[in-house]
Amino acid sequence: MTALTATKTPQLIPAGASQIQVELAQMSVRELSQVSLGRTFVFGLLEDNLSWCLIRMSSIRSLTFLEHQSESEFPVHWTRKSPGELLTKLELPASGTLQFHEPPRHSQQLVVLGVSRGFIATDSFRQQHIPLAAISYLEIKQANGKAFAINSSLKGSKD
Repeated sequence: MTALTATKTPQLIPAGASQIQVELAQMSVRELSQVSLGRTFVFGLLEDNLSWCLIRMSSIRSLTFLEHQSESEFPVHWTRKSPGELLTKLELPASGTLQFHEPPRHSQQLVVLGVSRGFIATDSFRQQHIPLAAISYLEIKQANGKAFAINSSLKGSKD
């Protein structure tokens, strides 16, 4: 064990953090709750409580952890699950907005039909199956305008 590995690494997620604020590379800011942090992505419920969002770390300029006075049922936590595993827990089909890694980074609207083996299936004639690895930002919105029901497999899961 070297001196570098022997030193204690400070905990990234502060105790009591229940939300994060994400500044995207395009300078927009989003606030997420029920956050799962992966090695290469952030996944959580957007501030409208109608949309789940997957954001690649490579698209994030900065990240701020937020604490709320009330005891949160859903603290920010690390996950070992893949983006596809988290997305399969959502009620699909649902409308989606996505941006690709590659320029031009304009948003594209489509319906996400399902998720399987690292791909999302869509209603798009030209892009029926999109690799999750090609997506930098994906927002999935409940079609009927009601707040997303929390799937028991997402609720409070410590992956």
